[in-house]
This record gives sequence, structure tokens and C-alpha cells, in this order.
Amino acid sequence: MTFLYDIVNLEFIVIVSFVAVSVYLRLEPLKVALIFMHIIVIFLLNDVLFEPSYWGDQNRYLSVTKSIRNVIVGTLLSIDELISPEGIFSVGDALRVLLPSYIFAFSPIPFINSVQSIAMINFLLYLLSFFYLKKKRISSNSVDFFFLLYPSFLLYSSLALRETLTTLFMILSLYFLIVEEKKLTAFILMLPLAIIKIQNFLILILAYVVHSFLRNGSIQRYLILIGVGLLVIFLGDHVPLINFFFEKIDYYRYNLIAENFGYNWDFMSDYNYQPFTVGFPMILLVLKSFVYMLFKPFPWEATNLVQLIQSVENIVIAGLILWILGKRAKTSVIKKKLLFLNILLILSMTIYGLVTFNFGTAARFRFPFIVVYLVFYLYLLKSDKIISRQFFRGYSSTPAI
Repeated sequence: MTFLYDIVNLEFIVIVSFVAVSVYLRLEPLKVALIFMHIIVIFLLNDVLFEPSYWGDQNRYLSVTKSIRNVIVGTLLSIDELISPEGIFSVGDALRVLLPSYIFAFSPIPFINSVQSIAMINFLLYLLSFFYLKKKRISSNSVDFFFLLYPSFLLYSSLALRETLTTLFMILSLYFLIVEEKKLTAFILMLPLAIIKIQNFLILILAYVVHSFLRNGSIQRYLILIGVGLLVIFLGDHVPLINFFFEKIDYYRYNLIAENFGYNWDFMSDYNYQPFTVGFPMILLVLKSFVYMLFKPFPWEATNLVQLIQSVENIVIAGLILWILGKRAKTSVIKKKLLFLNILLILSMTIYGLVTFNFGTAARFRFPFIVVYLVFYLYLLKSDKIISRQFFRGYSSTPAI
């Protein structure tokens, strides 16, 4: 019976996709084919290439979403009853699971009976992201094909997880922050991340604060930031508040490694753990964390086909990042926006690199930042060319005095 429900869901998303990409967006055939390839992938992952339990969170989202949908469709409770402690919240799940589950439950998909149902909702969120970027003209062949071909995005938008929803909120918030420059709207759109993925929310806020300090391009401000950073690195253990954060970071780093190895304390006693300490070792650890987060796993570390694909993907993405970094923006307004994206990439890869040791977890944490970084960076480079062309055309048409 679940199979029949999924067939109905499949028919629904095929119709929605066809109307969106062929009628409204009028995409060329290759891009349409790539979008429909995403739908096919949904049915090639769970219960085919691996069991749904391989990503344990999938069954949690399915269970909570089914409970919410059953309440909505079955007993038609009022809003007050729906959010009361005696209602859906009695499932006892954390808010980070509950909020995405509410969004899944209120989606227009007809039935929610399998992890493939949630995966199809994630596909609709992926399609919404693509549709929004196209309608807002955050688009070019390079942006479109990256969005459609990025393997990690294809994978996680085809599973019953919250990563696609996280990516959507990051795209929306950065659009209003970078393109529209509407900071309040951007902040409001970041707020769901404080529940769904608070690390991403805090990294976005930190990137904005650092960028606000550096965006005027003053060398003095860069020197001040470097000076403060060096003081923290070399003398931070003498400041109680900073030392407290160092100890917490080290505590969570060690326990995350232990979790990755199944809390095998005998193994951990022989593990070559690098503690989070002040001085030059911290500088080396931070640099290593940034680089390793971009590349992990290296090809020689891959133990299965998925990890090998991720390794090759990381090398290609790193090459693409280096290529676009070689492109010089001509206009100051674009330079400032690109600076924000570079700060965001450095902070996200460094912070997650310090505390992430599982290759699968690293891929899940990394890909939303790679998506927003490359989509908006490619768009801004294109905008820079247009602005520069318009400026020089206007300058050359100005009569000499």
C-alpha cells in the first residue's frame, strides 16, 4: 500500500516539476532532464543502495511528520491544540526535529508514509530554491549547472533529512543580505536556522560581524583583527572567559571523536589526539582544520564508493573555488560582497573542521555553505562584469570638456 501512495506522490511532483521548469521557467531540455534525474535518484537510494537506517534521522523525521499530518488530517484539531504540550509535542522530539517536521507535514504532497515521501518533499524544497534563484535572476549557465550537478546537493535533497531545508533558508537569508541588502529581512529568514541548525545561524552572524568590521578595506582594521586574534591565540588561557571557551571546544572535540569511534575508550587512549591549546599549535590546528574540512576524506582515506565520490567531488570543488578566487572584481560594491562570502567560507570550514571527524557528517555540514558560496560568488562575478561594462560605456560616452 505504501508503494501505491508513493506512486501518487511521484505523479504529483512530476506534474509540479513540469509546470515549474517547462511552463514557467521554460528551461532548455538538458536542464529539465537534470531536474527530473533528481526525482529518479530518490528511488535509487533508500531501500536500494542502502537501508533508511543508514541515516538514522530519516526515520525520526518520518515518524514525527506522520504524527503531525495524522493530527491535521484525522482529527482536525485547532491551532491551540496542535501546539499544546498534550498534542504533538508529546512525541518528545527536540525542536530541531520538530520544526522541519511541521514544515514537511504542511507541504502539499498528498501522502506521507515512507522516507521516500519526505525525500520528495525535500525535492520540492530543492526545486523551490532553484525556481526562486531563477526568478530573482541569480542565474547563469554556471550557477544553474552547479546547482543541478553538485553531487552532495543531489544526495541530500534526495533523502529524508533537514539539510535541504537548511540550505533553502541560507539561500533566502543571504539573498536579502547580499543582493537586496535588507538586513532585517535577512535576519528574520535566518531565525529558523537558530532552531534547525544553530551552528549555521551563529556562523552567519559571526561572518556578518567580522565583515562589518572589515568591509571599508582599511588596513588598520585588518591589523587590529590580526592583533586581537594573536592575543587570543597566545594569551587566551590567561583570560577566564576565553579559557572557558577553549576548554569547552576541547571537551566537545574529544567527545565527538569518541562518538565517531563508538566510545571505544581503549582505542581513544592510543588515539593521536591533538588538544586545543594556545600558541603556535593552535595556529597549525586551525589551518589544518580549514584545509581538511574542504577535502575530507582524501582519496587514500576513502573506505567505500560514496566516500571516494565525495573525495573526488571535494577536489573538483576546491579547484573551482581557486579558479573563481583568481577572478578579480573591478567594482568596490562587489568586492565588499565577495569579502563577506570569503569570510563565511573561512569561518564555516574552520569551525566545523575543528569539531567534525566523521566523513559523512563533514559532508552534511559542508555542502550548504559550498552551495551558497558558489551560487552567490558566481552571480556576483557576473554582476561585476555587467556593472563594469555599464560604467565604462557611460564614461566613454561622456563628452570631453
